Amino acid sequence: MCTGHTLFWTSVYALKLRQERVKRKLEEVVRARESTDDLVLLLRGGPDTKEKILRHADRLEDLFTYQDGLARGISLFAAQGDLDAWSLLGSQLQSYQKYFRIPASAVTGRFVLLPTFANPHWTLLLRTPDGSEVPENELIDELVAIMGEALDNPRWAKTQRRRR
Repeated sequence: MCTGHTLFWTSVYALKLRQERVKRKLEEVVRARESTDDLVLLLRGGPDTKEKILRHADRLEDLFTYQDGLARGISLFAAQGDLDAWSLLGSQLQSYQKYFRIPASAVTGRFVLLPTFANPHWTLLLRTPDGSEVPENELIDELVAIMGEALDNPRWAKTQRRRR
C-alpha cells in the first residue's frame, strides 16, 4: 500500500531523474565533414516561424549538448539540386503545406551548420561559427530574414500526422 509520504518521495525522485537526464553530445551524431557547396536547405514552414524555431531549439537543447555548451538549433534537410529537393519535398516534407528553401551559402558564414544523423539531415545551430556572442533573438531574426517567404509545397499530401 502506497502512503502519501511514499508518493511524495516517488514524485521527487522522478522529477530529479528528469532533471538529470543525460544529454548526448551532438558531436557523436555529426557525419564526416561534408561540403555545403551547392547545397539547398529545406525547412518546414508556416506562419509561426519564429515560435517554431524557439520550440525546436528547446527540444534540441533538451536532448543534446555541443562543445560542452548548449545545443540550440533546428533540424533541416539538404538537397543537391532541384531533383533532390523535389524528392525531399515528396518524402521528408510531404506533410507540410509550406516550406522554406535556403541556399546553404546564405547561412554558413553566420551560423554553425552540421551534417547530423543520416543523410539528408542537417542541424543549424543558433550560434556563430567564430564563437562571437550574439543574442539568440538577433540570430533568429537574421535567420527568419534569410528564409524569406514560405513557399507552397507542390508535393504536399494531407496526412494524419501530429503537428509539431
